[in-house]
Amino acid sequence: MDKRVDYIDLAKAVAIILVIVGHCFWHGVILDRLIYAFHMPLFFIISGFFVKELNFKEGVKKYSKAYLKPYFLTCAIILFVTLICCYRDGNNLLETIRTWLVTTMFASGWSGGSELFATIPMIGQIWFLVAIFWSCFLYSLLKKYDLKWRLIITSLLLLFGSFSVRYIRLPFSLQAGMGGIFFLCVGDIIREKDLVQRFFDLKIQYKTILSLYCILIAIAIGGVGAVTCSYGGKFIPLVIPMSIISCLAVMSVCKKMNMGGGKIGRNTLYILIGHQLSWNFEDVFGIKMASISYGAVDNFVIEATVQISTALIIGYFIKKLRII
Repeated sequence: MDKRVDYIDLAKAVAIILVIVGHCFWHGVILDRLIYAFHMPLFFIISGFFVKELNFKEGVKKYSKAYLKPYFLTCAIILFVTLICCYRDGNNLLETIRTWLVTTMFASGWSGGSELFATIPMIGQIWFLVAIFWSCFLYSLLKKYDLKWRLIITSLLLLFGSFSVRYIRLPFSLQAGMGGIFFLCVGDIIREKDLVQRFFDLKIQYKTILSLYCILIAIAIGGVGAVTCSYGGKFIPLVIPMSIISCLAVMSVCKKMNMGGGKIGRNTLYILIGHQLSWNFEDVFGIKMASISYGAVDNFVIEATVQISTALIIGYFIKKLRII
C-alpha cells in the first residue's frame, strides 16, 4: 500500500483536526473522552499499514529522516524564539538552553505525576514524532517474525510501557513508543485481513451495536492516553477493543464518504508542527485561551477555530518555505 488512498487521507485529516480540538481548553469532558477513544491510536494504526521489514541500519535511516529530523528542527525553532524572548525579558539564557535541551531529550508529552523524572518539563504535541519513530523502527525489525509473534511481542511492550510509566518516565518518549507499536501491529492486521472493508460490509444493526459499545465505554471509562501510556488500567480488556473498533468505524465512514482527505490528510506532519509552534508562541507571548470571557460553547467555537486555522496556516508556510 504505497500510493495515496483517499479514505486513509480523510481519516488522517479527521484525526489531526481532533488532535487540535482535543488540546482546546474549552472542549468539555464528554467530547474529550470521545476524541481520546481513537484519535492517536488511529495515527499509529494507519502507520502500521505502511511499515515494511527493514534491518537495523535501514530502519534508523528511514525513520530518523521521517520523524526525528522534523522533531529536532522544530525544537530548534522553538528554542530560537524562546531565547529571543528571554533576552528581551532579561532572563538567564544559559539556564533556558539547559532546560530546553533536557526537555528535548525526554520528549515528554505531559506534565505532572509522582514517578521518577516527572518534573521534567513537557515538550508538547511533538512527543508523537519521537514515539512513532520508536514504534515504526522497532516494528520494522519485528516484521521478520510471524504475525502471531508480532502481536504477542507488541502486546507485551504495551503492557511494559503502561506498567513502567507509573514508576519512571523514560527519556525520548520511549514508553509512548512501546504503546504505539501495538497499534502499528493492529494496523498491519487490519490491512492484511482487509478489516476496514469487512467492517464496511457489516449489517447496520451490528455496526450500530459496536458503535454504541464504543461510545458507552469511552464516556464511562475514558479513552486511550497514548502519550501517558494509559490504556484503561484494570479495564484494558474493554478499552483497547473499544479503541480499535472506533478506528475501524472512523475509517469505514471515511471509505463510505468516498472523498479524499486533500491537503490536510497529506500534510498532517506539517499541521502537527504548526499546532506545536502555535501552542509555544501563545505561551511565549502570554496569550491565554482559558481567559476567553463568553459562554463555554462560544469559547470552544472561538478557540477551536483559532487553533485549527493557526495550525493550518503555520503548517502551510513551513512546507512552502521548506523550513522542516
